[in-house]
Amino acid sequence: MELKIILGVFLPIAIISLLVSLSVANIGLSVQKAVVSSVSKNQLFVSQDSQRTGIQIMTMTLSNDFFMPSKYELPRLIACLNDRENLKAGQQLQLRYSEGIDERNVPVYGDLFLDYNAVSRQGVELSSNSKKDVKILLDPLTLYNYDQEIESYMPYDAILLLELKNNHQYYYNLCENLNSDELSAAVSIQISN
Repeated sequence: MELKIILGVFLPIAIISLLVSLSVANIGLSVQKAVVSSVSKNQLFVSQDSQRTGIQIMTMTLSNDFFMPSKYELPRLIACLNDRENLKAGQQLQLRYSEGIDERNVPVYGDLFLDYNAVSRQGVELSSNSKKDVKILLDPLTLYNYDQEIESYMPYDAILLLELKNNHQYYYNLCENLNSDELSAAVSIQISN
C-alpha cells in the first residue's frame, strides 16, 4: 500500500517539480547583443511632416538549445541624449522592441520599453531548440518647428544606452541625473551628421 502511495502521489509531484525547475532555470539559453555604432542626425531628429520609423540600435539574438521551452526576461533599457561637453542636460528618448514581423511584413511592436512605474517586465517566449531576434528600436524626436528647434539639439553628440537595475523606482528624469558608475556602464552610440 505504501508503494502505491509513493508511486501515485509523491513520484508525480517530484516529476512536476523537476520539470518546473528546469523550465525556469534557463539552461541552454544564450544571448548575443549587437549594437550599432552610430545614428545620423537626420534619422534621430525629424520634422512633424516626415514619416516616423523606429531606428534599430540593438539586436539581441536569443537561442534556446534545451528540449523545453524557455522565457527570457528582457533587460530594462533607457536611452539618453548625451553631450560630452556638458553644455546641455541629458534628455530621455523612447525605446520599443520588435520580436519579428507579421504576415504583412510589418514590424510587431511591444509596449514602451521604459516602465515609469517599475511594475512590469517584458519577456520573450522561446520554444525548444529555437532562435529569435529581438530588435531594440529608438523613436525619433519629432520637432514641430524643425528649423528653429534643431539648433537646440546640435550639442548632443551621442546616445547612451543604459540597462536599468532594480534599485531605480522612477525613471522620469533619470537622464539628467546619471552618476559616474552609470555613465561608465552605458553603451555609447555616436550621433553622426
